[in-house]
Amino acid sequence: MATETYPDELRYHSEHDWARIEGDEALLGITWFAQDSLGELVHFEPPAEGAKITKDASYGEVESVKAVSELISPLSGQPESCRGSRDRQ
Repeated sequence: MATETYPDELRYHSEHDWARIEGDEALLGITWFAQDSLGELVHFEPPAEGAKITKDASYGEVESVKAVSELISPLSGQPESCRGSRDRQ
C-alpha cells in the first residue's frame, strides 16, 4: 500500500482532485484519498484535446471496480494532451 501524501506544491480541490502547475502548464490528478477510495481503476475518460476545462466543473471521469467518479477541475484551461496514467515519482 502506498503512503498517504499531500504535497504542498499542489493546488487541491475539495472533491479530491489536484493540479501541479509547471510554468504555463498544469498536470491534473486525483488525491491519495480518492485513489484509495476508488480502488483499482478500469477506465479513464479524459477531456478532448483542445476542449475548454472550467474550474469547479467536471472534465472527465474515472471508473473503478467500485464506482464511476467525475473528475472536477481545480482550475480553468485547455488541455494540450492527455495521458491515461503517469509513473509515480
